[in-house]
Amino acid sequence: MNEKKINKTVEKAIKLLDKEKLSIEELIVAIGNLAIVAGSNIAGLEGQVIDPDILNKEYYSNPTIDVALMLQGYFIIALADDYKKKPELSDLKNKIIGETEDEQ
Repeated sequence: MNEKKINKTVEKAIKLLDKEKLSIEELIVAIGNLAIVAGSNIAGLEGQVIDPDILNKEYYSNPTIDVALMLQGYFIIALADDYKKKPELSDLKNKIIGETEDEQ
């Protein structure tokens, strides 16, 4: 595994996402779509979208990383609907910043 290549690719993706100024909901869907496409490509399906019900049955009969990624992608996309209904974020940032400041 080439960590430098991975980090460089992730940095490019982050810069692109920052440049596009996606809303939180759009960002959630984009991340979910990336997981679906990654799983599909790993499975050799060249980005084909597979019905989540088929994936769910396949995963519970034979759990594999490709199917897991696709299922997680659908789960992440569903979170966009949750966020739309309840657009609240955790207080995690303040908790982490507070802990860091307390440690100093």
